[in-house]
Amino acid sequence: MLAQPEAYIQFTQGLIDETGTVTVPATARFLSDCMSAFHAHIQRHHLRDFRPASVR
Repeated sequence: MLAQPEAYIQFTQGLIDETGTVTVPATARFLSDCMSAFHAHIQRHHLRDFRPASVR
């Protein structure tokens, strides 16, 4: 189970530039780590079939 499926950042002027790039290295690392954890979670659980047996 993914412990924290959400991340909060405080938006400040200049945090994200006009091209969508996060300009603060620590924030970019934090967001990258969150996305890496989410990706790993999906990879671990993507084969699970949650449909009821009657519709498989």
